[in-house]
Amino acid sequence: MPVASSSTMTLGRALRDDMDERSRSCCEPEIVEAPPSQHATRSDVKACESALRTEIKTIETALRSEIRSQVSEARGDLIKWLACVVGLQTVVLVGAIVALVCVVGS
Repeated sequence: MPVASSSTMTLGRALRDDMDERSRSCCEPEIVEAPPSQHATRSDVKACESALRTEIKTIETALRSEIRSQVSEARGDLIKWLACVVGLQTVVLVGAIVALVCVVGS
């Protein structure tokens, strides 16, 4: 048995060392200097910032418009429901008064 465990330990250490080398080579960052033609200038950054701000404003305007339309649609639905409820409540109240008058008058 000691021979098997010794060879197993040796094999385990060999595998571990091999994996350490692979993981180190895989995970070490590779730093490469970009050529000057690919460097961003201040004007490039400002142009990108301006484009992003314009895009954000456009999206914000579209969202505000959509939200306003949904709120006005919900407001209209709410008014319809309230009118129906008030009408139904009036009918029930008049019916109750008529029934009360019929019961008391008899």
